[in-house]
Order: sequence, then C-alpha cells, then structure tokens
Amino acid sequence: MKKQIRLLFALIALHPPAMAGGSAGLPDRLLIIGFDGENWYPYLSQPLENSWRKITAIHNPVSVTQQTGSGRFLFKGSDGRLYEYMDGDTAPKLLQDFDSGSFTQLRAFDDGFLMVELVDGKSSDARLVTLGNDYSRTPLLRQDSAQFHPLRRGNRLYYSHVSCRLECEPLIQEIWVKNLVTGHARQLTLLNATSYLHSLDRSGRYGYISSNANGYYNLARLDLSTGEVVWLTSGRRTDSYPAVADDGALYFLRRTPKGTRLMRLAHAQGRSEMPLDDVEAVPLPEEIQKVRYLEISR
Repeated sequence: MKKQIRLLFALIALHPPAMAGGSAGLPDRLLIIGFDGENWYPYLSQPLENSWRKITAIHNPVSVTQQTGSGRFLFKGSDGRLYEYMDGDTAPKLLQDFDSGSFTQLRAFDDGFLMVELVDGKSSDARLVTLGNDYSRTPLLRQDSAQFHPLRRGNRLYYSHVSCRLECEPLIQEIWVKNLVTGHARQLTLLNATSYLHSLDRSGRYGYISSNANGYYNLARLDLSTGEVVWLTSGRRTDSYPAVADDGALYFLRRTPKGTRLMRLAHAQGRSEMPLDDVEAVPLPEEIQKVRYLEISR
C-alpha cells in the first residue's frame, strides 16, 4: 500500500492537475467579453491567481478595448454612445462628443484609440479615426470603399480594406499596412477572401489573421515583411480574434454548433506547418455561458 501511495504522489508531481485557467496558466492582459446568463461583461485575466476578474461597471458593451498603460477602458454602450471607464472608478463616464451610433471596432494603442467611423451611418463607406488620450478626433485613413479592423503599432497602421462595395460576391477584404510618417500604403495579403488581422507579436515580425480563404474562418500567421501565410487551424468551424501572448501562445475563439470556446495554441510563432492535435480549450468561470470578443493589450 505504501509503495502504491508513493507511486501516486510521484505521478502527481510529474503531471500536476490543470488549473482553472488552463494547464499553462493565463497570460497577462487577456480581455474577453462573456455572458453570465443575464448580461455581457468584460473579464480580465489575473495570471498570478490564474483566474478572471469581472468588470461589473461595464455591462452589455457593443465594443470594448483596454489601454494597458493607463488602465483605461473605452467602450460603446448598448445605447450607442461612447464611454470611458478608469479601472477602479465606481461608474463609467459618458463622452458627450460621441453620442451617435456611427462608430465601431474600438482598439487601444499607447497614445490613444482607434475606431471605425461609418460615414452617414453606412458600413459601405467607412474611414478610420484616431482619438488622442484627450479624445481629440483626427481622421486617419479614408480610401475608396471601406476599411475595418484597425490596429496600430508605432507609426504603422494595419487594417482590412474592402475591395468593392456593391454586388460583391464573395466579399473581398484584404489586409493592408500604412506608414503614418511617409504616407505609403501597401497590400499585405492576396487571399481573395474576407480576412482581417487582429494581433501582432511583440517583435512586430508576425501578424495573426482570421480568413475564410479555405471556406471557413481559419487562423494563419502572416509574415509582415514577405507576405508569407502559414495556416494554423483548419476545419469546418469559425476561428476568430487571434491574439498572441508574450510566450508565443495564440489565444482565440472557436465557434462550433456546440457553442463558442476560448482556445489556446502553443508555440504559434515557430510553426512551419499546421498543427494536428495540440489546440486546447481554456476553462472559463462556470458563470460564463457565452463569449464573443478577445484581445491581449500591449
């Protein structure tokens, strides 16, 4: 019996049980929007406790983003207006100059925020706008057709450009980058599909995209210098919001007929071919019944 007990402890030491946030633990700055059965709330990862913190002051946001350095959240409320929430405040603050529903897809960066502004409220004609930390609004990009999914790193602006607006079947949406100093813009993908880039690794060499080039929305790693695309997921399911952590693991949402789950793919940066069986589900708090957005702030 003693020998069996010693063997049991040895096995536990070699293979410890998974923690609540997944076997590898949670990364820093991971933000999701989850539904607790009554309302939608942002949830922030707490790596030291390997748990989640529910931001109860923000409920039912249409869109939300976090600026890591300032601890500030910007979100579009269910009433269509824009709000600021500083981590630790008792309630959000309404931004009076943004009282229309003509903006969407908020995304924070070091010096402010990005958003998509729908011209005349129409998604067929959209432009990208930057908000300073004082919320001064400056048009950043407007090309023919429409642009969505803005992401900024330093002086480089990444976005998805819609190739045509009317009678497009299927819709073609490619990924572009613009140097905000020189004004030069170039196309990064030629997938002839609906594609968007959602995150960059810390080095700035790779971007992580979701695209329906293979019929379903799968994820790929995009080399931002060469345009090389390496597919990371496949199959008849919808993978979206790919965000890479500091350790190179990719977190994303996977939607199947059984629902949407938070997933993790280890070592996404170093892969040269598609993985077969090492995508794992990340457990969420039991109260979360649905999840619909993910970002890892930088």
